[in-house]
Amino acid sequence: METPFFNIVSAVLFVMVCMETALGAPLTCQVPSNLSLQYDKLVQYNKTINFFFPPSLADGQMTSNWDITKMAHDSLAYGTTTCPLETMKGADIPVYARSTCPWYYVASHDPQRYPSTYLTAKPRCVTCIGSRGDLDCIPITQTVEYLQQIECVNGLYRYERRSMEIAVGYTCGGRRTVNNTSSSIDYA
Repeated sequence: METPFFNIVSAVLFVMVCMETALGAPLTCQVPSNLSLQYDKLVQYNKTINFFFPPSLADGQMTSNWDITKMAHDSLAYGTTTCPLETMKGADIPVYARSTCPWYYVASHDPQRYPSTYLTAKPRCVTCIGSRGDLDCIPITQTVEYLQQIECVNGLYRYERRSMEIAVGYTCGGRRTVNNTSSSIDYA
C-alpha cells in the first residue's frame, strides 16, 4: 500500500526529471522559410534609392553580409577614420570621400534581426573641411524597417516589425542656435 509521503516524493521526482529533461534538451527553432518574402512585403512601399552608395548597391539589394562588410572595408580605402586636411578630388572617388564632411561605413550586425547587417555612416570630421570650425558635420539619417526575432513558437522563430534611424551620410551645416532672453546657446 502506497503512503501519501511516497506519492509526494514520486511526484517531486517526476517533476524534477521532467524539468531536467526540458532544460537540458536544446530547443531547436528554425527561421521561417518565407522570411525573405515577409520582409519584401514589409518594405515594398518604402523602397528608396540611396544615392550615397555606388550604383551597383544603390537599390539596396546587397546580396549578402559579405557585400556589406566589403563596402564598409572599401570605404576605408580612401583614408583612415581621421579627418583629412582637404577634400579628395577625382571622378572615381566616391562622394563619401570627396565630401567636405567625409565619412566611412561600419557594418552593424545583429543575428536576431532580418536583414541582419546594415551599413552605418560614421563621420571622419567634427567640423566641415575648410570651414574655420564654424560649420559642423551633420548626419543624414534614414529610417529603415526590419524584422526582429522575438520568440520561438512551435519550432519557428516569430518576428516583429521594427524600425531604426541609421546615418547614411554626412553634410555640412550651420549650428542650431536657441535664443534665450539672456543669451544665445549653440547646439550641434
